Amino acid sequence: INAEYGDDPSAAHVLYSEVHLADGSPRLQELVDGCLEAFVEAGLMSYKDNYQSKSVKLHCTLVNTRWKPGPRETIDVREMLGEGWPVKELGRCVLDKLVLNEMMSCRENGYVNVTSVPLV
Repeated sequence: INAEYGDDPSAAHVLYSEVHLADGSPRLQELVDGCLEAFVEAGLMSYKDNYQSKSVKLHCTLVNTRWKPGPRETIDVREMLGEGWPVKELGRCVLDKLVLNEMMSCRENGYVNVTSVPLV
């Protein structure tokens, strides 16, 4: 479990978990980094659009208060980030397709589904 909190973990805005394949292989990271590289080479985006990184941050967002309507709130994640936090695995899922979304587009959920590619 990780968080984005600046200097104060008692005032975090985002709580997320890293994503790994069950077999520990880097295949998923290599797949998404390859997609990023292809998008950059095709001129669809730049590495600047990915926080100057050539690697995609694979993660599962658990809490994000940045997009909540109304006054901006924070969460205290100190206990969750500490050694005593018992959660080591949040679950498993089958990755059966890769879905590409256009972020910050005008739809009810905030995304426009551009396309999806089956993986199995």
